[in-house]
Amino acid sequence: MATTRFHCIFVPDEKRSADVSDFQFARARGGLKVLNRHLEGRDWVAADAATVADISIAGYLYYPEGFGYDAESFPNVAAWLDRLQALPGWQAPYDLMKAP
Repeated sequence: MATTRFHCIFVPDEKRSADVSDFQFARARGGLKVLNRHLEGRDWVAADAATVADISIAGYLYYPEGFGYDAESFPNVAAWLDRLQALPGWQAPYDLMKAP
């Protein structure tokens, strides 16, 4: 997701290749498919409770601009993100990194 986001947000339009964009989106969708299957029948990625693995994997999914994903296509991922957001003390990344 990180390289897809970088490509979509930070590479200028005139330097962005359609082939690279297609490749990046396919990689991101592939990763989401793997994660969606992994989360089937479980609440968290690596344990019976949220761990640093969940936080690490979820990071870029809270930055939808440029490459947002269709939550309906990945219902286990969407439910997992909802569980993360329901954790005590959770804050959205942009709320934690306010611009000066």
